[in-house]
Amino acid sequence: PVRHRDPELEVPERPLVLSYHIHLPVYAWNYANSSDWMRTMGPDFCEWRSWKVLRMLHSMADLALVTTPQIAAELTAKGVERVATG
Repeated sequence: PVRHRDPELEVPERPLVLSYHIHLPVYAWNYANSSDWMRTMGPDFCEWRSWKVLRMLHSMADLALVTTPQIAAELTAKGVERVATG
């Protein structure tokens, strides 16, 4: 993972673990009609953008913990790396 580290700070190296509890792309798709801006973009765009943000955030972590094997499989299929059930 790529993280910005200031060489002047004495911060010990520790793994960064993210926990995934809310299936954001599903919420994005379901609630895409909740505002004028989102209606303009459409539910498919909102879902696509959600996956893009999730991949970016989780790429900075050493591990992404998820609640079920099914969610782990879906995140892995969508390009999220280092996923495990916890």
